[in-house]
Amino acid sequence: MITRFLSDVGDLIKNVTADLFWNFVTSTPVLVALGVVMLAAAFVAHLPLIGRLVPAVNTYQRFADIVEIVAAAVLMFLIGFSVADQRAELARVKDELTFKTFQLESAAATAADAERLRKGAEAETAAAKGKLDDYCKTFGCGDDRKVAAAKGVRVVRKCVPPPGYFEWLRQLQRRGAAAGRA
Repeated sequence: MITRFLSDVGDLIKNVTADLFWNFVTSTPVLVALGVVMLAAAFVAHLPLIGRLVPAVNTYQRFADIVEIVAAAVLMFLIGFSVADQRAELARVKDELTFKTFQLESAAATAADAERLRKGAEAETAAAKGKLDDYCKTFGCGDDRKVAAAKGVRVVRKCVPPPGYFEWLRQLQRRGAAAGRA
């Protein structure tokens, strides 16, 4: 467990250190300094006028050639690395933006569906309330003598059938049974 923790910390430090290194090496001041070194080496290596003005430089012309070539190669590599890193970062951000756009569109579609379902549920509720009110007007709900509730307040009523309803229902059943025997 401790070795795994130390390994994870080591990987983290290695990744952070590598990121810091590449961010520093591909920064504009470092690239400009490397370009200045390359140009200075090119002047020393290829302009014979500098060798005539400063004779001590003649001995370093061959070395300046090598420094110029190495500095140019490193500069090209670092600029290429920087461009590739920026392209990769741009692709990552583009993918992230695409995913966020997808999430927003999905959330908007879900909200539209929820709104549609809410309106449907409200319509069903209003229809059921209307049916219940019609039933209560027709058959009475047992609380007709109570004071009506304030507007917008829904009172759950118990629907007690009016007196004599059960006798009437039994008579209908007897008539149906008698008609079936005849």
